[in-house]
Amino acid sequence: MYAKGGADRAYKAELYGVLRNLMEKYNLSADYMKPLEIKYSNPKQLRLTDF
Repeated sequence: MYAKGGADRAYKAELYGVLRNLMEKYNLSADYMKPLEIKYSNPKQLRLTDF
């Protein structure tokens, strides 16, 4: 995709700036573990009839 194998620093800085603004606007996190932590922080009590 890129001649040198990656984008240059200036392009990355601009791209990450745009992404950071969008993430703040829509209250998104860059932490990919956060959704899992939320999901498993409140375990659901199972019943025998759930099986």
